[in-house]
Amino acid sequence: MSRRRLHSIGKVYLLCLLLVLLLQIPISWLLAALSWRSEPQPEVVSIMSPIDMTSDAETLHIYSTRLFGARRIQILAHAPTGSRYGKVYRTRSAWLPPRGQLEALCAPWAPEDVHPVLGSTAAWPAITGADPSFGVPIAHRIANGWPWPCAQGRIDYDASTRQFSTEGAFFGPDWLRPHPANGPVFCYRPRWPGYVANSLVQAGLLTVLIAFFAGVPALRAALRRRRGKCPTCAYDLRATPPFSSCPECGTHLR
Repeated sequence: MSRRRLHSIGKVYLLCLLLVLLLQIPISWLLAALSWRSEPQPEVVSIMSPIDMTSDAETLHIYSTRLFGARRIQILAHAPTGSRYGKVYRTRSAWLPPRGQLEALCAPWAPEDVHPVLGSTAAWPAITGADPSFGVPIAHRIANGWPWPCAQGRIDYDASTRQFSTEGAFFGPDWLRPHPANGPVFCYRPRWPGYVANSLVQAGLLTVLIAFFAGVPALRAALRRRRGKCPTCAYDLRATPPFSSCPECGTHLR
């Protein structure tokens, strides 16, 4: 490959890199919106409560959802089955999944960054009035981006008002989310390592795509010349003198 062609490809790559740097977060929103239309099924892990806890919550359910371009972790507190009848049943022991399983479940965050309870059962949240049927949301962590998360945010839930609030993120439109906790959430707080890495990868893919489509006409013209046809209109030139013009379209022949 000639130095001139390499220089041209380099300029195209730099232009593509500038474009994806400016559009990285909107691109992540588009991927998240498309992914959540597939109705994903989360991985669910239950954590048993400490034996000396004083809240109404008995277990935490962790919902870990991985999608193409979207990532979400939700933690819900569930009340004991007997609490609605004035009785509170306690578990006999506290239990946390192995550290490696927690780290894989919570990636790209450390378990403690999702919620302190994932680091120690001593940090169990004080939740009162938990619904035994549905539970109370404790923590939501969301990230968007491909191939790595490049933006992140969180959702907080006020149990007294039953309202959601967002930090570094906003809910997608109603037609994309049947329920605020299940539809796409678009994040805008950058995760810089993922932001830069995604931009480099996406710019490379875009450059390859542009080079491919730019090279198709040149390849087609070369094949037509080899077969004795006009590179522009494919007119049969076997009876046409060399270094003249195509009788059909007027293209000058080399």
